[in-house]
Amino acid sequence: MVPASAEEMGLSDLMERLGEVDSVEKTYEETKHVDMLEEPLVRTGVIDYRRPDYLRKESDGEPRELVELVGEQLRVVSPRGEREMRVDEDPRVRGVIASIRATLAGDAGTLKEHFRVELSGEVADWRLHLSPRTDAMEEVIDSITIEGEEAAIREFLVHEANGDRSRMVIPAP
Repeated sequence: MVPASAEEMGLSDLMERLGEVDSVEKTYEETKHVDMLEEPLVRTGVIDYRRPDYLRKESDGEPRELVELVGEQLRVVSPRGEREMRVDEDPRVRGVIASIRATLAGDAGTLKEHFRVELSGEVADWRLHLSPRTDAMEEVIDSITIEGEEAAIREFLVHEANGDRSRMVIPAP
C-alpha cells in the first residue's frame, strides 16, 4: 500500500475528502496587492464554514469587514455600510463564491460549472487551479489557485483580471 503522503490523487478523491468535513473555523491572514497602492493591504480574521451552505469571513483589524453567506443570501458589512444580495443576481459574484464554497463542500460539479479545473500534487500537498469558464467571470477573475493537504485548505490565491491579486493563508492547527 502506498503511504497517503505519496498517494496520487484525482479530483473525485479530493472532493470526497473535502466533502467529509462538516465544519471549519480557522484564523486567516489575507494579503491583497492593489496596483494603485504602494503597500499591500493585510487583514487577519476568522473564516467559518458549516455544511452545507454557511460561510463567514470576518476580519479582526481595521477596517473591519464581515462577509456572510447563508444559502444564496450574501451579506457584506464594511465601513461603507451594509449590503445584501442574492448570489445568483450577479454571475461574477456567484462564480467567486462558488470557488470557495464548492471547494470547502467537495462539490466538483459546481466548480466545473464555473471553472476549468486542474488538480496537481498528491494528498499531502495538492493544488487546484481554477480558470473561469465565462466571459463575465473573465472580466473579474484571471485565475484562482487553492492549495491544501489532505482535507484541509491552506491557501487561496486569486489573480484578478485588472492585475490585482490576493492571497489568503489559513494556517494548519
